[in-house]
Amino acid sequence: MISLDLEKITESLRLRLSEYRFKHTLSVRETALNFTKSLQEKGLQDLVAEKAVLNDHYLKKIETAALLHDYAKELENSEQLHLAKFYGLDVYPADLERPNLLHARNGAMLAEEELDIHDTVILSAIREHTFAGVNMTFASKIIFLADMAEPYRDDLDKDPDLEHIRELIYKEHNLEAALIFGLQIKIQDTIKSGKMIHPLAVTAWNSIVGKYKQ
Repeated sequence: MISLDLEKITESLRLRLSEYRFKHTLSVRETALNFTKSLQEKGLQDLVAEKAVLNDHYLKKIETAALLHDYAKELENSEQLHLAKFYGLDVYPADLERPNLLHARNGAMLAEEELDIHDTVILSAIREHTFAGVNMTFASKIIFLADMAEPYRDDLDKDPDLEHIRELIYKEHNLEAALIFGLQIKIQDTIKSGKMIHPLAVTAWNSIVGKYKQ
């Protein structure tokens, strides 16, 4: 029951986002749909709770979440913190160190308030695209990985880690392995940069590894 016009959302994003961010967003949408198609062809939809990935309605949820995943990405740090306080979100020391880490959680709140989106699959996929999450839906996993591995991100200099994510999806059709690897390299990159590891990333990591590496 998604009544949103995706063409109108796309045009509004064209005005809202920088050229780079807009191109990234369109690439995430395309990659999310391509990932989904590749996994569907191997029958992976039977392994997820929704079991309705082939349904056009569910695909529209994935597409909507992909378009809106960076809805709040380009807000100033002060506005990120203001919105988090306004919405009553938990703000961690890692968020104070890098307020832009709030953009996924703020983006989900803004999408609900400004665009009247109340679908939990869409909102969760927006909210979890930065740190992953606990008990992620198929859509959340797809958006998390598409955001990382869309080809526009490393168009000039191919990143072997991102290439590996694509291989895990397109060649091995292993969504869980791709998810674990994607979150692992995010955490490793944070450590290499000398920044704080966000508690939500740690919680997601422990949950995902505990579930799929038993």
